[in-house]
Order: sequence, then structure tokens, then C-alpha cells
Amino acid sequence: MGRRHWIAGIIGVGIIGLTLPQTLAQSQALSAPVVENPQIEESEAEVDSLPAEIPALQGDRIDHWAALGIRFEGPWPADRADLVVSVLDRFAEAIGDERFVTLIGQALAWGSDGQVDVLTFAMDPTHEHWAASWSPSQGRITLYGKLFDQDHMDAHYRWRFLDDLADAQPVPVSIQEITIGHELGHLLLDALRDTHTANGLADTLLEDTYGEAVYRDYWANPMQNTNESVASEIGLWVYGIRRPQQMQSYRTEILGPALLGQTNTVTPDTIQ
Repeated sequence: MGRRHWIAGIIGVGIIGLTLPQTLAQSQALSAPVVENPQIEESEAEVDSLPAEIPALQGDRIDHWAALGIRFEGPWPADRADLVVSVLDRFAEAIGDERFVTLIGQALAWGSDGQVDVLTFAMDPTHEHWAASWSPSQGRITLYGKLFDQDHMDAHYRWRFLDDLADAQPVPVSIQEITIGHELGHLLLDALRDTHTANGLADTLLEDTYGEAVYRDYWANPMQNTNESVASEIGLWVYGIRRPQQMQSYRTEILGPALLGQTNTVTPDTIQ
């Protein structure tokens, strides 16, 4: 229980952490030093004063997700709400609609000790640095105004997988989409913790096996802990982004089965 509350108290900050010079090519970025962004902490108290839910948002897909227990809170321009909905749709497509909704419910119950049953997407345009965050105890993913400032994102975020986002098929994946996907990755990691323990495994199974099986040079966020990297890897998996061969094995043997509910394939024997 102590481990659970320690993890639940951590805010997964939306892919905030790594910067690399814009001129680095993909191959150079794998071995180049990275600089950690100092703006990575968020107090949950700071999001308590967000504006009330805006009921005017409409649209078939927004209505679809609203019916499944997802709400939008704050000053939401329609195009930004549509972007979030498009990411939710991609996750549902990759994982399965029913499975994805079940995992959202598990994450909310785990992070809030059963006190929250609605996933909230909040818009906070006021913060000067942060891009996005996941607050487990509140069941809230917050997107900040800077996420939609492309100049800011280009200047401060340079992850080694960005070139592969641009080469994604059938269309490039934006840094905004993968940032939202990262926060959903945090949510899904939390969703699976009770499942892992029920199978006699550590609740940090995905992080532990990532750290053991993947060379640090190949981590998505090598200057941060494995929780941040695996949250990114979930979004990269959903969008089918190319990763090194070692990561492909992790996806096939560990990450994919866990997300898809095929946990019987993940046993102590297969992860050693």
C-alpha cells in the first residue's frame, strides 16, 4: 500500500523533461547528451481552481466519450477538443473500445482510492512552461496553453523519437498528439497496477522490465525514470511509431500483451 500511495502522489508531467539541439539528426540524438527541463513539478492544488465544465462542446465523438464518462473542463476551443477526441479514438482503436474504457475506470479507481469515476480533460491556458500533466488522485489530465504554442514546443522539446513522428504513416503524428498520448500512457500504467499484483507480479512490472530489457540509450526519456519512458512508449505503440529492434521485442512480449489484457503471456519466466 505504501508503494501505491507513493506512485499515486506523483504527477506524470506531459512529456516534460528532455531537450536536444534542433540540428541533431536521429542517429546523433541516440548518443548525444540531453538536458533535463527544470519545469517538471506540479502541485495538484494548482489545478483545483480551473473553470467549470463548458457544456457547449458538442459533436458525435465528444458525445460518444461523454457517454462513457469523459468530460471536458475549462475554456476549450473546438479544435483542441477535437484533437483530444482524435487521440482517444486512436487509443480505442489500438486497444479495443471496451478494453480501453475498462482501463480508464481501473486507473481512476486506483489513483483516487475509488473516489473518482470520471476522467476529466482540463484546459489551463495560464501556465508559462508546462505542456500537460496527469493527476491520478483527481482523475484529471490537464493541457496547458504552451502545448499549442508550436514555437515553444520546438524550442524546448526535442526528443529523439520526433523524427519518427514526422515519418509516421499514413500521416505524420504531431507533438501535441504524442503529448496527450503520453498522459494517457501514465493513466494506463496506473490502470494495470492492480492487475499485475493480482497475477503475483510487481505493480511496477512494465517499468521494471523496461529498465531491465531496454538499453538506456534507447529509452524514450533517458534522463528521467522508467515511468516517464514507458508512458511515452505507450503513445508510440498506439500510433505505430518506429522504434529500435530491442523496443520492438519489449512491445511484442510485454507491453502489448499487458495493454490488450493478455497478461497470461507475461510471467516471471518471460521477463527474466
